[in-house]
Amino acid sequence: GSVKSWSQEKKILRKADNGSHLSCSDWDDDTVYPTGKCTTGDAVQCESLTNYSAFNTLCPAACNVTNSTWGVPCAWEVISRLDEACETWTTGKQVFNWTYPDSSGNESPDLYKEYEYNVKDGYDYVPYAFNSSVDSSEWDDCNTHAFCYSCTSDEAEVNEFCKYMVGKYDTIYTASAFFKNFDFWCGKVQLIKSGGFQLDMSCADDPTSEGCDGYQELLDFKAAYAS
Repeated sequence: GSVKSWSQEKKILRKADNGSHLSCSDWDDDTVYPTGKCTTGDAVQCESLTNYSAFNTLCPAACNVTNSTWGVPCAWEVISRLDEACETWTTGKQVFNWTYPDSSGNESPDLYKEYEYNVKDGYDYVPYAFNSSVDSSEWDDCNTHAFCYSCTSDEAEVNEFCKYMVGKYDTIYTASAFFKNFDFWCGKVQLIKSGGFQLDMSCADDPTSEGCDGYQELLDFKAAYAS
């Protein structure tokens, strides 16, 4: 598969992720993402996320705003710091503290100049679509930005908790399914940290397996936004 770029300019397409790997450097430009369409999608996602007590406890401010919610970025922060989040949830101690996503990664290449060029020319530069990419997993630019913001280090290493989440749900659009199965994941924290948790199959392989509650709703949500 390939990742659809927000531009059809040849100089942009040459820089876009070709789908053979996920390169966060292609998608971490905070001046480009998120956009209006990203924040609209996040507001819709908040309607689901706020049904979960764990989300409301760990990300109380993320969806409690009238403009520019950041529920999905906060969900990925929870995932990336799952050990702290679970300790906060189970003990009541404030070990996990959410942070507002206002810093910037912007690893090279920086695509802002090309983005600005497209805006001036009136191009539709952000596809709000799900794209077949890494090993048949599905990605889109808005959620890739949120994933890259919380789940990769300055050395481009992917957080272990985030790896398992993508492997389990076969997509980075995992926020709602993750919180629906929050107790399941809290029960796996120590195994993941010790390297003893074996992910034998994804929810795509067996939607009835443990940890896959809400997976069908995840697919339905993706389908609605892909149309």
